[in-house]
Amino acid sequence: MEQLETALRSFHQQDSALDSSSRLGKVLIAGLNHLDKPATDDFSVLGYADWLKYLRRENHWPPHWSTVDESEAATLRNAARYDSAFWKVCRNRVLFATESGRLGVGPQTMKENDLASILYGCSYPVILRRCPNSDLHEFIGVAYVDGIMFGEAIEDAEKRGIEDVTFHLQ
Repeated sequence: MEQLETALRSFHQQDSALDSSSRLGKVLIAGLNHLDKPATDDFSVLGYADWLKYLRRENHWPPHWSTVDESEAATLRNAARYDSAFWKVCRNRVLFATESGRLGVGPQTMKENDLASILYGCSYPVILRRCPNSDLHEFIGVAYVDGIMFGEAIEDAEKRGIEDVTFHLQ
């Protein structure tokens, strides 16, 4: 985890440590809590912090959140709930950063130079790979990309006058 946070901070040196940590905390759970509902900022930030503290202190994963009694410490409850959300999102997935600095979680088969793209009609960003010696692209899988999950990419492209690109899929 420390390597991940260090890489994130060096990638975005203009971000404060708290901002970097809160972004990473949100990305690692794809913005969802342990019940698959939109995560609050408290869940993303405090849950992530408590989860990291638990991992560093105990050197193993927290118990499943449903086995943690409400009378136990809030930090343990937060860590266990965050851990559940983390595993739902990150199992068999990889963390990545786009050229523009957005963090995401995508298919473990991703490679350098794959494209994080928004396709009309898709609910999530997708990862595409250009086929060698061709204008065709291969669909690799869906992704979570911080900052473009709720239409921000479309709005930004329209404001900047960026035209749509047509991808031909193999």
